[in-house]
Amino acid sequence: MKKSLFIGFWLLIAVGIHAAQVLSITNVDTWSASELAAYKGKEVLFPVPVYVNSNYSGLSVSVRRMMTGTETCLPGSAEWKDYSSRNKAGLFYLNGAGSNHRLGEVVENLVVKVNSASSVTYISGDWVANSRQQLSKGPDMSVIDEKGEHQLLVCAMNLEYYLVSNFGEGFGPDNAKEHERQRKKVSEALSKIDADIYGLVEVQKGSGALNELTNDLDSLTGRKHKFITATSTASGSLTQSAFIYCTEMVQQFSPIVEVGGGPADRRFMVEFKEISTGETFIYSINHFKAKSGNGSGKDDDQHDGQGAFNNARTIEAQNVINTAARLSQSYKEPDILAMGDLNSYSMEDPVRLFTDNGWTNLHKYFHNNASYTYLYGGEAGILDHALATPTMLPQVTGVLAYHINSDEDDRYTYDKSSDITMFRSSDHDPVLVGLRLSQEVALDEVRLNNETVYFDGKDIIVYNAYPTANQRSFYIIYSLNGQVIQRGDITTDAYVIKNPLYDGRPTPPGLYIIQVYANNKVHNFKIIVE
Repeated sequence: MKKSLFIGFWLLIAVGIHAAQVLSITNVDTWSASELAAYKGKEVLFPVPVYVNSNYSGLSVSVRRMMTGTETCLPGSAEWKDYSSRNKAGLFYLNGAGSNHRLGEVVENLVVKVNSASSVTYISGDWVANSRQQLSKGPDMSVIDEKGEHQLLVCAMNLEYYLVSNFGEGFGPDNAKEHERQRKKVSEALSKIDADIYGLVEVQKGSGALNELTNDLDSLTGRKHKFITATSTASGSLTQSAFIYCTEMVQQFSPIVEVGGGPADRRFMVEFKEISTGETFIYSINHFKAKSGNGSGKDDDQHDGQGAFNNARTIEAQNVINTAARLSQSYKEPDILAMGDLNSYSMEDPVRLFTDNGWTNLHKYFHNNASYTYLYGGEAGILDHALATPTMLPQVTGVLAYHINSDEDDRYTYDKSSDITMFRSSDHDPVLVGLRLSQEVALDEVRLNNETVYFDGKDIIVYNAYPTANQRSFYIIYSLNGQVIQRGDITTDAYVIKNPLYDGRPTPPGLYIIQVYANNKVHNFKIIVE
């Protein structure tokens, strides 16, 4: 009761200072800016946080962060149409708050004067979250280290046409001066991330650009790096996908393999070996065909939210899946991580093709619908994906979209300003995946931190995962191909999952994955039945 009175006291002060009325917002998901019309000429207080969704022509804000419709809804569905409509209805302009605000910033206790249903004037508020200052500390200094307790760090980043020559062709820098600014911004971003393996897309074809970035990483990080490219020329006018890796941490364990179909030099796979453990995995870096342009037939824009060339991207996805299956068999390596700019949001056909084939969308797995890597028209979504095969999944400790680009004002790009910080070094955010590679051996007991899963050959016992402070804990059991075998809540301190696999029938030999959600963390365990 004392806490309620205390909050109410300060609310009265905030309202009283400006004689503001408190808006009635019962559901932020359905609230429409049209409700502001009734308050025209008055001062109002927003009782919920307000988010910056766009800053291209003034600050466009809403009581919710706008996500792209096909990030969460099936393309062309009634849900997608409703969601997209509500996004447009929820936006209004915030005038007088200054222009130096990043997308995703939040203002609490916002007091405004209402000009119309689409425009308000800023009076006061508390600006919090998503600042440059926090991101400048580096990805390891996030409020929560979303990469987890990793041993290897893998990064994928779209460099937005990183060129060292052939300037002025309509993409990338127009001249050498712009390139030097681009180089400083990109190299600072990559060195701040300090990954063990980078998968890069939209980097100039050939070895010139990769050699430049590799030298910069050596100088800025104090570690030694090599690059992998499938092209032998020094430079070319087209872009490619390629790899850079730290030679102190990993070795290239197989030749680079190109995935056929679609634009050339944009989908590659390499098997890497971790030096300290001898463990291997296949890294697939990808850049699928863009949504822009005019397609024909199946590649024409179907007006379902997926844009043009969706069929071409779906074919590219199938080719990656097929190549991964072939290499997995020939290399005897089932652990595969596919990353890169797929130019498709999570519910669109190309990404769902992966998940329908047993791969896991790591952004969704670790962050539900909170992740994004790209913004368009004020809406955020994931174009830059991280997908794992079933055996790779338990070895992933976390995933982080490092928001140094998508939320930044376009004015800070190398061709529009003298800014040489890592911010807006590209239009896509880098994606970081933490890995802790492990051998697939039959274990009776697997420990991670203080959580324990015990398998006695028949039952599974989960220790120390009982919910506290009204937090729900639950488990999911998957087969090797991604099929959900069983799921349920954890309701005791030592919870016994009785005869979990196939309802007590003889359990087929193989690898099973147990996902335990407890204490706001996701833990993955492997159980091998012999």
